[in-house]
Amino acid sequence: MIRIILNFIIGIILIIGGLSGRLVYRGTHNSFLVVAIGIILIIYGIVLIVRKKEDEFEKELTAENINKGVEIKTNATPKTTDTTTLSTTLDDATKETIKGMYMEEAFGFVSEKYNISIKEAKKIVKEIKTNNQ
Repeated sequence: MIRIILNFIIGIILIIGGLSGRLVYRGTHNSFLVVAIGIILIIYGIVLIVRKKEDEFEKELTAENINKGVEIKTNATPKTTDTTTLSTTLDDATKETIKGMYMEEAFGFVSEKYNISIKEAKKIVKEIKTNNQ
């Protein structure tokens, strides 16, 4: 988390310094290069935040499934490891439901409904959404 904050702080300092003309890239005397480096640092910080959110979401879903444990195992269909077979056997209503969801939401829905891992659910959802387009 500190790494992300530092990326933003340094990026903002570089952008402000470059735009004001007080900071220049050594040897080139180019302040726009300093601004570009600041923007890259901020974009990299945003990428780190998004990755962290995805990891937290996946951990949350896994923990949620572990907490539900018996309930999921008794209500879900048997575990299927062949994701291509599962994605072709889904009924049209389920496919339409998945197409209307955000990706993360669909991962959790498929994972919980068919008692499969998030990784397998991602493959199925991506296949369904790409077949839609």
